[in-house]
Amino acid sequence: MKIKSIDQFMAVFVAASVILLSSCKKEEDERVPPDLSFNMGVGYTFAEKTVLVDDSVIIGAIATRKEDDLKSFNISVLYDGALAANYFTYFMTAAETGYYAKELRIKTRSQTGTEKWIFSVTDKDGNITQKTITLTVQ
Repeated sequence: MKIKSIDQFMAVFVAASVILLSSCKKEEDERVPPDLSFNMGVGYTFAEKTVLVDDSVIIGAIATRKEDDLKSFNISVLYDGALAANYFTYFMTAAETGYYAKELRIKTRSQTGTEKWIFSVTDKDGNITQKTITLTVQ
């Protein structure tokens, strides 16, 4: 009789273990991208803007770690909808992996059209945050 009750107990234990283990989900790493914002202080351009030919604007970009350390910062520009050209690339030092700020002084072209400035920050996990500012040159 004892053997039968031990066999029944083992069967119930194995069945309960299978049910419990199969209901557990592996937690996935939520991909949290870094934060990227623009300085909104006096004298800074932080949104789309109409400017004159040969005009100057100042853009202040601020990158902040959310989950993973910051890895790189990039600025690209598109003129009149053409392919993006790399303007600036920077790889963070150990001291800059939590916070990085870049002030960019732009002199617009000597012709009318659009200039789309693309700011990107990448963290060590490969998460990317991008923001753009479009200047309409008249």
